Amino acid sequence: MLTPVWAKRSEVPADSGVARELAAMEALVRGELSGSEFSLAWGAAWRLSDERRERLQTPFYQVLNHLFFVLEDYPIDPALRDPGDVTDEELLAEVRAALRRLSAAEGFSVRGPVAREIQLYCRTGGLSAAAGFDALTAALPVEDRRDGDGWVSAEVGCQLEFSVVAPLISEAYLEMILRLSPGDEPGRVAGADAIVTLAVSDEVAWPEVTAVRRTAKSLWDVVPYNYVSLEL
Repeated sequence: MLTPVWAKRSEVPADSGVARELAAMEALVRGELSGSEFSLAWGAAWRLSDERRERLQTPFYQVLNHLFFVLEDYPIDPALRDPGDVTDEELLAEVRAALRRLSAAEGFSVRGPVAREIQLYCRTGGLSAAAGFDALTAALPVEDRRDGDGWVSAEVGCQLEFSVVAPLISEAYLEMILRLSPGDEPGRVAGADAIVTLAVSDEVAWPEVTAVRRTAKSLWDVVPYNYVSLEL
């Protein structure tokens, strides 16, 4: 029997493997766990979640899946760290960014089946989430706007989220993006300070999707990345 598909962290049962992953992330940010302790705790929780076949919707799934690959490049024993491996500081930054995106997902509810999630990695020069969102949607009808800590989401003919991120992306994730977007300079992705996320399905208004992408490219340096989601 399949478990329910959870779209937000508020839907996750306290005794689930995913809940233990989230608890470990919060403990790392509070300074209650070292990087190595976090890696072991999060890995054990991930295996439990996998054994129970717990299922997540995007962007929830994407955030935790990204963190899995970050930890693949994080050596538990610092003595075994090689050049290019994820450091303790980078791991902490990745976990903080992941928690911020999960908080944003609380206000970014996918309506209906999502075929694809389009992300635009942007260098805005340090705009706030509200300022970036307002600039991006100035010519679009905005409905159901929600503002959070470092993010703004709304319906603009498609589901749009503008979130502020630390200008730091792990090498593993960077390499994956560059394989799917060949020709993009690594520095443009790694230097992104905001992510525009568009949840796209067969029912969206494609002219609005195109308008958002064109506006973003006219305002900022942008690297697009298409994430094909699981069927929901």
